[in-house]
Amino acid sequence: MSSAKLAAPVFAGAAMGLEITQTMTIHDKEYSTISLKVNKGSFFDGRTIEDVQRDERVDIVLHGSADEVVVRPGGHIRIRAGIHW
Repeated sequence: MSSAKLAAPVFAGAAMGLEITQTMTIHDKEYSTISLKVNKGSFFDGRTIEDVQRDERVDIVLHGSADEVVVRPGGHIRIRAGIHW
């Protein structure tokens, strides 16, 4: 894979305020993992993980704060501003 193709998701992510932590290809399909900080009043603030996964077609595999990181968080957890996932 070319360096330009590898770098493209990083630039796109930076433009949206998120950090792409890894991009991988599985069966010729690219997947990216991201780190996202939710800002107060943003699109994700106050929604449940279940709602975001269903409506936005994403899979949240880590959810955390400065004190704790939860692997495979339950759908009932409400996303709050300032918490990374």
